[in-house]
Amino acid sequence: MPRVPQELFDASFYLYPSAETAKAGGQAGGDRFFSVPHPTIQGTIFVYAVSNSHVVHALGCSVIRVNTILGGTDVIELDPAQ
Repeated sequence: MPRVPQELFDASFYLYPSAETAKAGGQAGGDRFFSVPHPTIQGTIFVYAVSNSHVVHALGCSVIRVNTILGGTDVIELDPAQ
């Protein structure tokens, strides 16, 4: 199996049950962001946040916390169905 590219490790996100918990940076599950180039529009990408069903549905973790390029964090609240 080939080595996972470093840029995927640099694009980690963490899942939380609420925005408050995400902002506090408590215990979380985590996966990776994956981006896929648009097949016909140059410079356009699709971004996917992929996780396990049990993390999102059973644990209720559908709030994403990401580390920003400038060293801060951002919180993205999503519906578990998304």
